[in-house]
Amino acid sequence: PLNPKAEQHIYSKQAIFFVWELKWTKELPPTLQCIFSMNFCSALSEDHSFSLKPYTYEFQLENFFTLYNVNAEISPPLGAEYCKTGSLCSLEVSITRLLDLLDVDKDEALTETDGYCTTKLMYEVVDDSSNWAVCGKSSGVISMPVAVQATHKVHMEVMPLFAGHLPFPDVKLFKYLPHHSAHFMQLDADSWIENDNLSVDKNMDDQADNSSIKSRGSIHSTASAEHKGLPMPRLQSFSPGQVFNSSSGMQILVIPSKDDHILEVNVT
Repeated sequence: PLNPKAEQHIYSKQAIFFVWELKWTKELPPTLQCIFSMNFCSALSEDHSFSLKPYTYEFQLENFFTLYNVNAEISPPLGAEYCKTGSLCSLEVSITRLLDLLDVDKDEALTETDGYCTTKLMYEVVDDSSNWAVCGKSSGVISMPVAVQATHKVHMEVMPLFAGHLPFPDVKLFKYLPHHSAHFMQLDADSWIENDNLSVDKNMDDQADNSSIKSRGSIHSTASAEHKGLPMPRLQSFSPGQVFNSSSGMQILVIPSKDDHILEVNVT
């Protein structure tokens, strides 16, 4: 555990949280068997005698590697210093792969294209607090290279509905697993795969232009006339810790827009 203490006094209905860090020098297995143990005792009696009792909790960690980092940035309209209520602002979402191919990536969504592996992900921008209105397309499917520092960027527009320091909208990421239907697999799945801004850096230290691939495209609805009646693909959530949202908890200042309305009042 981090910042350990020899003793910790607790009271009734009080919760204590422990943070631990795992360090390793060799490749870890996909599953870790962990044991958390501590000694405790009740409040000291008048004669200051106490007896420590052991407490042990066993748990298992699976899929604990962080695979993707999601970062969101909101920019005010061109020429403006701040975002204003009722004005469209630019939202850029960056999805970055942090590790090379792992066993956990080997599922039906994994394909090999041009010498490197890719997987399909679905992103979704939602705002449960109703502070923002997501304008236009708020979700899409991307083809993500399974390589360190591979980055996909998505641009969209959002409109702040209130003034103040507003938290960013939530960006959710899912695995996009195709259906096993043979007829469904014969369709050109890449026809609805989005590539707004895709870059692949095979070497973290090498930022040369020849080590990146950029392409642009558009997403097409899978619910078009020729695809009606076909089984839909499946969405699978990532395990806790596999996706890190670096912009979670961030806020941006939104100022009220200037009210130019004229209110006419008749007094009799």
